[in-house]
Amino acid sequence: MAEIRQDVLDNITRCAFAIAGFNLEQDMNLKLGYAQQVNKEYHTLRNKMKSGSLSVDDIRAVVEQLKPDVAKIVGDRQDLSDEMIEKLISRVPSTLDQVANLLADERELDIKVSMTFERQE
Repeated sequence: MAEIRQDVLDNITRCAFAIAGFNLEQDMNLKLGYAQQVNKEYHTLRNKMKSGSLSVDDIRAVVEQLKPDVAKIVGDRQDLSDEMIEKLISRVPSTLDQVANLLADERELDIKVSMTFERQE
């Protein structure tokens, strides 16, 4: 197995946490921030794959390395409530697999957030 690259580890971690956070968050401003983070990290990973500097095997190796460490990584965060930390810990492992599968299938991923404001009559 190839050595795990720190840049790939960082991109996948941030992407998976942002996807899980986007799915859990109710506040629209935070949801928008998560969407932007997902798009940025995912596109960075896709570009690395297109350039040939990253392979599907690299992605899968990083995902497998991250899964046992998710609880520690999330638990160390100071910016989240205890409830959000618990939810992220339960969701991030499957989200890591989703990211790996999307990249392996060479699928596009763009999360878009739109809001409509209606005035009450």
